[in-house]
Amino acid sequence: MKKILFITPFTPDDHGGGGTSYTKCLLAELSKKSRIDLIYFRYANKGYYESLSPNLSIVKEYTISKVDKIFSLLNVPWVFPLFSARFRWSIRNEIQRIIDRGGYDLVYFDFGQTFTYAKYLKHPNKLLMAHDVIGQKYSRSKKYLYRWARLSEKSMLKSANAIFTFSEKDCALYRDWYGVNCMPTTFFLNDNVQKATPQGSGDYFVMFGSWKRYENYGALEWLMDNVSEKLNKDIRIKIVGGGKMPDEIMDRVQKSEFFEYVGFLDNPYDIIANAKAEIAPLTKGAGVKVKCVEALACGTPVIGSDVAFEGISTVFCDFMLYANTPDDYARLINTINTPIPQRLSFKKFFTTHYNEKNVLKYIYN
Repeated sequence: MKKILFITPFTPDDHGGGGTSYTKCLLAELSKKSRIDLIYFRYANKGYYESLSPNLSIVKEYTISKVDKIFSLLNVPWVFPLFSARFRWSIRNEIQRIIDRGGYDLVYFDFGQTFTYAKYLKHPNKLLMAHDVIGQKYSRSKKYLYRWARLSEKSMLKSANAIFTFSEKDCALYRDWYGVNCMPTTFFLNDNVQKATPQGSGDYFVMFGSWKRYENYGALEWLMDNVSEKLNKDIRIKIVGGGKMPDEIMDRVQKSEFFEYVGFLDNPYDIIANAKAEIAPLTKGAGVKVKCVEALACGTPVIGSDVAFEGISTVFCDFMLYANTPDDYARLINTINTPIPQRLSFKKFFTTHYNEKNVLKYIYN
């Protein structure tokens, strides 16, 4: 049985979006065959992680605040803020002592926010899980941020024995930009996703995500500003997911004839599976969008931008409906009506061909 130290910057749960949900599922899988010691960071207003496996122990939990993040930035001011927002030399030293006495086969660094620890901690086998290519994320930002992000990212990646991302596309970016080897893995399709089945073409659409994140509420605002007036009057769009969006956008949602705010659900996938389509007009962010993968796995078409479909294999293109203009979105939303047998067939195809455990194969090789 392998012994793994697993370091993650967020509480592993279903409340923080697709990334933390993936971490929760991965920990459950790893603890079936390995002994896991977990170190995680959480905001004071967030819940605690509770281990459901006798093979998984929480060895350290660090509570953070906005003030703590500012102090962390001052610890390594030369490092791009996303990478340094959890870093402190005192924590680094504490974790190093845990490593020195722990006899770990592997140290797993989850998300870019832990990569500064990967750079400054000593262990012969370090695995980095890059949920996003941060350099690409900031390529859509100001040039000085983009250059700083890339310089820091390159420095962090050089410390790893193995690097994983969620797509071949992101692996290619790492190889081309930084000259490092990288391997693709895929998201876990949890039991609720697997079981969710289209049963009747619902009379609504869905937008899904963490609504505290700008890339999601910004996309919603864009849809309201540019597409709503072009929609048929009977169109209804359910807004599903946790996180508090800005008050002014929530106010617009509640006053709109097209939108219904549902909020966080323990299991949102039955609603997603029975929507006519998921709408994802994303223009920000990087990496594979979990919301789109999960909708496709439910047998639900996705109407989205190039950004929404980044990194998803083109073998699934039949249900990936690209829209680049307000007219494209309006036309697809007003006319789509995919038959249930076709959706069931696609769901079976997707879940059969979506290989979801490459990172486990590497760990147990």
